Amino acid sequence: MIRTVSELRPGQEVLRDVEARGMVLLKKGTVLTEAHIARLKKWDIGRIDVASTGTEPDAAAETANPAAGQPDQTGSKRVQRLETAFAPYGGDEQMQLLKTSLLQHLQARNGHER
Repeated sequence: MIRTVSELRPGQEVLRDVEARGMVLLKKGTVLTEAHIARLKKWDIGRIDVASTGTEPDAAAETANPAAGQPDQTGSKRVQRLETAFAPYGGDEQMQLLKTSLLQHLQARNGHER
């Protein structure tokens, strides 16, 4: 599961080597500690791939259609996750275009779910 460094918690397992400037900062299989997370922040690493700890919300529950007559909470959660995922790329014009396109898709999809 790709997570921003601010979302990382000690005990999560790194699923892919984390590299910066040609150096491996963390090897695949490393179990994160506070010191590892601090190092990632120091090196300005945006996000890494970690194993699910079982404390994340159930993906199936998040994508299920809302009950009839209930407001669509999943749409706002998706937008929130999208904003978080693209936050590190605020200055990248291409990434902002992609984010805008995805937001438009979510808005159109939410309109059809109701």
